[in-house]
Amino acid sequence: METKKNTKKVVPESSFNKGWSQIPQCHRDKACEMLMKVLNIGTKSQFYARLRGEVEPKKSQVAAIEAVFARFDISEIWGLEPFNSNL
Repeated sequence: METKKNTKKVVPESSFNKGWSQIPQCHRDKACEMLMKVLNIGTKSQFYARLRGEVEPKKSQVAAIEAVFARFDISEIWGLEPFNSNL
């Protein structure tokens, strides 16, 4: 029996992992809740697919995602690479 490989296409510029890496651990549950609400999704698997860039946000969702991160004073949001403040 063949096993199916993960063939989901990741679009790095659609990922908000860079912003996510800047949210303090103590605020991640609240941030996740807020992002799930603005993205109108109900499961963590849907959230993580968007976090990784497997699902591209609609234009209307981009501004909403940026607004959530702005509440945490984070402006560099988009990209797969974690934020590096040493650059």
